[in-house]
Amino acid sequence: MRKWESFLKVSNWGSQYESVSNFLGHYKRRLGSERTKDQICDNLMAFCDYAKKNPDELIELDKDSASRLLQRYVDSLADRDYSIR
Repeated sequence: MRKWESFLKVSNWGSQYESVSNFLGHYKRRLGSERTKDQICDNLMAFCDYAKKNPDELIELDKDSASRLLQRYVDSLADRDYSIR
């Protein structure tokens, strides 16, 4: 089991988090790629860890707070020379 599977409570293309299930459902319909699922879930877990929030708590943030938090996260990746693409 991958770390993100337990953290995001993912099984196949669903999750106990409604927000993650919706997100995965969209990608499954559009792409259906396990590799893409691995990448997006790994990135989502990293963002949740950075924010110290679970996925459902993230979607409860107001737009401005979410935007600032995401920008700080992306800036932190750039500061560590991680690709943001």
